[in-house]
Amino acid sequence: MGSHNWDGPGDPAAGDRSWPDGEATREDRPRRRGPFPPRIMPKFGGPPPPPTGSPPTGSPVVPPPPVSGAGTPGHGHGHTPGHGHSHTAGVPRVFIVLAALIAVILLGVCAAGVLLDEGGGDQPVAADGQAGRVEGGAGGLIGREGLDGIAAAGERLRERPYQVSFRFQRATSLIRADEPTPVRVATLTWSGELRSTGGADPSWDARSQVTAQGTDGVELGVVDSLAVVDTGGVRYLDSASHAGGRPWTASTGPDRGTYCWPAGTFRRADGGVTAIPLPVADPVEYLDVKSASVTTESLPADATRYLLDDGITPGDRLAAAIHALATATGIDLPEYALAITVTADGMLAGVELTGIGAAAGTTLSMIVHSPGAEVVITAPPADQVSG
Repeated sequence: MGSHNWDGPGDPAAGDRSWPDGEATREDRPRRRGPFPPRIMPKFGGPPPPPTGSPPTGSPVVPPPPVSGAGTPGHGHGHTPGHGHSHTAGVPRVFIVLAALIAVILLGVCAAGVLLDEGGGDQPVAADGQAGRVEGGAGGLIGREGLDGIAAAGERLRERPYQVSFRFQRATSLIRADEPTPVRVATLTWSGELRSTGGADPSWDARSQVTAQGTDGVELGVVDSLAVVDTGGVRYLDSASHAGGRPWTASTGPDRGTYCWPAGTFRRADGGVTAIPLPVADPVEYLDVKSASVTTESLPADATRYLLDDGITPGDRLAAAIHALATATGIDLPEYALAITVTADGMLAGVELTGIGAAAGTTLSMIVHSPGAEVVITAPPADQVSG
């Protein structure tokens, strides 16, 4: 087909657990009445062991409550019966209040962490006008499952035959040489209808035409008509501008992915004739997205339009489609935005691509119609094919 030459302080274990001079040890100290004075309360750890033998008369010695804050069994308010003081089991009320506040704060932080951790995968589709980063497996307004849902919309469409109306437009600096006075071309537009059989390895054909617009805004009309057939691992192209005994040319391998029309009437600035590559016009091939910045719009009939407009990371199929677009535009790494429309029942309805930056002036729209209508694709007769 020819080459393409295009333009808390301290450690609990270290706490002072010694008894003051002159005090009895744990084993032989006298029993004390009432709550322990603060000076002999253990700084950390559990309460002192309960006294043995018959309990003394008067106020019983009640050990401090456990760290969890649970009171003595059978007491719902944390006070020892018969005591009206403001301490519970020897612990000042202010400590209990502080412990409760800390527990509430910790519970709130944990709950927020759980919500943040689970929010990425189970969030509903973002509301109108919202935007967020969607990174491969986590986070984002629509989540990873949202991008998978977009891809699934294309697979649902491809389960049956379908048809596509497409329009590709690109800026160019070619010269149309068949005019009485050569005209510098500002824009080329390729438009037509594509029919696909659907399935895992679909056959398809396209009937299309190419129009041109001059730098002065003049319409140059239809400059070529194209028919493309892709079936059985071979791509066939018939161009009205092709001069030869056999109208169809065939390509396989790498050339099949980026097919060209002869464009014999066009010249480069140096006067050389060049073939003009064409992009992929099947919208299903543009849905393989690993990550992107996403916003959504609600459309009539409960359809949803997804706008992917920053930092798109393509999967293999989208990367191949963008490679063909780069060849067709002459821009090695075209920047672009995608708008993907999905119907209420989860089927792909259309894809629009808009070039930005160096690719400004490039647009590709693909609108799906007639899903399920019968499509039959046949290769052209062998005696009409060259190449």
